[in-house]
Order: sequence, then C-alpha cells, then structure tokens
Amino acid sequence: MNTDDIITQIHLALGKGYRLAAVIGALTGGGVTYCTHAMARGDLATTPWSDGHYAWFLGRLALVLGGLLFSIVTTYGFGRAAFGSGWLAVGFLVLMDGVMVASSQPSLEWFATGILIAIEAVTTGCTVARGRMATLARQTKPVRSYRVTKVAAVESPRRPSLKLVS
Repeated sequence: MNTDDIITQIHLALGKGYRLAAVIGALTGGGVTYCTHAMARGDLATTPWSDGHYAWFLGRLALVLGGLLFSIVTTYGFGRAAFGSGWLAVGFLVLMDGVMVASSQPSLEWFATGILIAIEAVTTGCTVARGRMATLARQTKPVRSYRVTKVAAVESPRRPSLKLVS
C-alpha cells in the first residue's frame, strides 16, 4: 500500500521517464475496475441464480468480489493519503465501490467507476514506477570485485596467517 501523499503519487506515476508506468497502471489497475463494473452491472445482474445456474452465478460473483477486493486495497491507501484518516478512507471506498456496483442511476455508477479507474491507474502506475526505480538502482550500483595480486605470509607470535596484498 502506498503511503505517499496523492500529489507525490501523481507526479511519480506521470513523471518524466515513467509515463509508460502510468500507461501500464491505467491498463492493469483501471482495467480491473472496469471489468469489475462490467461484470457486476452486466453479467452478474443478468445471470439467473435459480433454475440450476448456481455455479455460473457463484463464479461470476467470485470474479466481482475479487475485483472489489483489489479495488478496496488500493482505494483505501489512496483515501488514507488523501483524507488523512483511516475511517474517512473506509467511508470513501465503501461509497465509491458500492455506488459502482449497486447504483440504479447510470450517471452515479459511471462517475464512481471513473473516479476508481483514475485512482487505480495512479496507484498502480506509482507501484510500477517504484519497481522500475528499484531495478535501475540495482543496475547502476557498482559491483565490487576483488583481485588478488599477491599473497604474503605474515608471522604472528601465536599462529601464522596469510595477508592479501594488492
């Protein structure tokens, strides 16, 4: 979970050299939110749970719940950074995710879906950018190599030992 303030997250996800991270974040993080919305409002709402279709209904319900779990984790971190309170973050995520999957007003459900897609895109883009930064840091870190040129015997009063001499 990202604990940076939201402006830092946006700057990192959209910053120079990390715009590809924003695209990946939008496709993956935002894609999960869009698919969750589509499954909840389309497939889950139209699948009959009676007449022996329990397996289809439960399978689609599991997909929607998995998408909501993904959204809840990232939206909570974003809301906590934005509002500075865990309780406000919980209220925000319950409202947004609830409106996305349960609202009967299309304008509200698409508004909530758009907000959640943007949050998921920035949060996932920030995570991808941080991963890229860590990879670049590991690649540029100098590797220490040791080359022994001479080995000299050093006598000590208790026991003889070897000393590396460059």
